Amino acid sequence: SENRRTESEKAVAALREKGILVATIPEGGAAYIMAKVNIVIVGAEIITAQGGIVSRLGTYQLAKLAKMDRKPFYVAAEQHKLGQTFPTTQFNYGVPPASAQNGAAGAGADGLTADEKRAVYVQSVSPLDFTPPDLITNFICDHGVKSTVAMEHQVIDMFVS
Repeated sequence: SENRRTESEKAVAALREKGILVATIPEGGAAYIMAKVNIVIVGAEIITAQGGIVSRLGTYQLAKLAKMDRKPFYVAAEQHKLGQTFPTTQFNYGVPPASAQNGAAGAGADGLTADEKRAVYVQSVSPLDFTPPDLITNFICDHGVKSTVAMEHQVIDMFVS
């Protein structure tokens, strides 16, 4: 989508201003170029309770490709995106529910957590997928680099205590 392209172009421009070499690769070329990649860094909409992420459709695919080619896969995300969400399959987030498609995105159906309501809204703009923690090397957060286990413990500390 246009919004996604603009967001990506801003990120690339900011990195290049810092002197970081950045190449943009079409989504269909990810497997082709992965052998030449040093590190994969993605963002996230939600950091899940088990230390995975819910992010734009295609993130899970990139994580699997990185794992196959033994490339580090980092997630850059603010810690306010920690959530109680505990997805069990890709299909929890892959396709927007009918309520989002009918313009009721973000209105929230009965029984949805705040994280799930945010996911429904984001899905209405861009479909999401779930990347499990075993595909994530580490998180780059507000307070440094953290492991998936550290993020899981942080979620537990935030919501259980």
